[in-house]
Amino acid sequence: MNKLVAMAATLLVAMVATGSVALAVDTPVPASTQTFINGLYAGSTLVRVSDSFDQLWVAEAGNASATARFAGYTNTFGYIGGFSGTPSATFTPAFTVPGGNGALTPGLYNAALPSPSAQFRFGLNANGVGPIWSSLNSDNTDGGLDHMVTYYISAGIGVGNYVIAFEDLPGPLGGGSDRDFDDLIITIAGARPTPEPGTLLLFGSAAAGLYAWSRRSRKAAVKA
Repeated sequence: MNKLVAMAATLLVAMVATGSVALAVDTPVPASTQTFINGLYAGSTLVRVSDSFDQLWVAEAGNASATARFAGYTNTFGYIGGFSGTPSATFTPAFTVPGGNGALTPGLYNAALPSPSAQFRFGLNANGVGPIWSSLNSDNTDGGLDHMVTYYISAGIGVGNYVIAFEDLPGPLGGGSDRDFDDLIITIAGARPTPEPGTLLLFGSAAAGLYAWSRRSRKAAVKA
């Protein structure tokens, strides 16, 4: 059993080291933005995905797609091939949404995502002229700040899809950015974060349980 605990711990450390999971404090989303997103997706139950689990993505269906739902400013949305490499070198534009449109009719701006099993990061070309903000925080040139928050639709309309919301300004709050995450809001279908949030949480719970069991066993052996 100790070997199993060690293996679980080693795997988790490796996942953190390779960037498969980045243990992070979730980026705050203003209450006004949260209320707005809930209204935009009325009829759906949204669950915030931890920032630790929304940075790397994989397409899982032949019809994986992205559909813009709200645009505050002009921005170009796309994806960045692979899990590493300079965003500008592999950024593939999907669509450009003119600013000031507000809520968008679903299907007005949409695009296909990479083929099944393809690995990628989401990207936003701010105002169409850069910089390119990545869903992988360490890619971002403003000190690795988070520029995308994610929600999972757990029930209701669009169940199983994801919602991603971007911040297009650089820097921290008060340092040039408003950090409101309502500059471009998009529905993602047929793709998921990797590793999946639920899978990783189950793994962590199992590892913690194994560790606790191992400690109890050792204490019992000592007392005996």
